[in-house]
Amino acid sequence: HTTRTRFNQRLMPGTVEQAFASSEKWCPRDICKIETDELIAMIKNNEAIVIDVRTRPELEVSRLACSLTLSEFEEAVKRGACENKNVIVMCTVGKRSGDFARKLKQEKGNWKNIFNSRGIIHYSHHPDAQIEGPTALVNSNGKPATHLHVFASPWDLGSPELQSVRFGPISILLASIFPSLL
Repeated sequence: HTTRTRFNQRLMPGTVEQAFASSEKWCPRDICKIETDELIAMIKNNEAIVIDVRTRPELEVSRLACSLTLSEFEEAVKRGACENKNVIVMCTVGKRSGDFARKLKQEKGNWKNIFNSRGIIHYSHHPDAQIEGPTALVNSNGKPATHLHVFASPWDLGSPELQSVRFGPISILLASIFPSLL
């Protein structure tokens, strides 16, 4: 990793373990966090609905093959497809997904099994993320992912099997208009 200033060392993670430890302070403590192995087991046993709350440009880089976007999730709720399922919410490192999981828990008080994932960066390190099937990371065409959106350089801690993609507000805007630029 690159050398960091003393200021950045205090605020930014430098290893995968530091990244996940620092993300814990941002994640709601009242929402259960699910480990990647548990998430994969639930997916394989058809016991989970996975919601990816990241932005469209982030999702176009890569996503879990079985994950639903927010709009797809809303449709699934209307159809009753989420009844008696574990609902796992995912984002890059767990902050946005934790916030959404909390909101969902407040709105759907009768849903007992709402979990926050450890994020797609953490997930990318699991061997099942690289194999075909519902647990695979895929691109916007449903093909095996070769890239992973990592938010910013301090979070550039995804699997070495995947090329990191970072973009700021201007790049997000351009990517939403011209997805082929990713």
